[in-house]
Amino acid sequence: MSYRIKNLKLKIKKRGFTLIEMMIAVFVFMILFLIAASFVNLAAGSTKSNRTKLLTSDLRNALDVISQKMNNANGRALDIYGFKVNNNNILGIASSDGSCTFFGKNNNNTPADIKDDFIAMKYLNSCNGWPVQTDLDQKLTDPKNITVTNVSFTLTDPIISNSPTKSPYLKVVIEAQDADAKYENDNKIKLETSYTMDYLTIKKFKTGA
Repeated sequence: MSYRIKNLKLKIKKRGFTLIEMMIAVFVFMILFLIAASFVNLAAGSTKSNRTKLLTSDLRNALDVISQKMNNANGRALDIYGFKVNNNNILGIASSDGSCTFFGKNNNNTPADIKDDFIAMKYLNSCNGWPVQTDLDQKLTDPKNITVTNVSFTLTDPIISNSPTKSPYLKVVIEAQDADAKYENDNKIKLETSYTMDYLTIKKFKTGA
């Protein structure tokens, strides 16, 4: 008795995706895309925030150095106030030992080098000389992190304004931007601070008491 085995062909019916399946696939893709985009934006925002904190900290450290010198300004060594401004861009502060510390923006005077500009200081044993901006060689800000675009010192002198009982008023303005090209247009900072000296101290300096 013999058996004949016939080849059985399995017929597979070909079909495409249904409309519902395609809509579900698109919806899932959109959800994944939105999640990925939110993580990218969060990371970018965190980086910018950290850069802003770094820049602000850098500038405040420079202002702290200026403030420390201003608190110990001695009027017998430089002018009657113990501090003096030259052309609104260099501040000189005298110490009790007759030395002077000068502050300002180191200016390379060339547009191509503007990214190298920084807040700087220079210490001199006496107050007789007056340095120019390029002489300020001790950096107070890091040009790798921050580009200082402007530093100005404005002194309201009570003697010049014929108000001898009015305290002198020194205003310091610092403007800077991120040194990183990716953030330089969006990450800009402007800090302002002021200093005053009481009238009795001025009178003491004027009389030399």
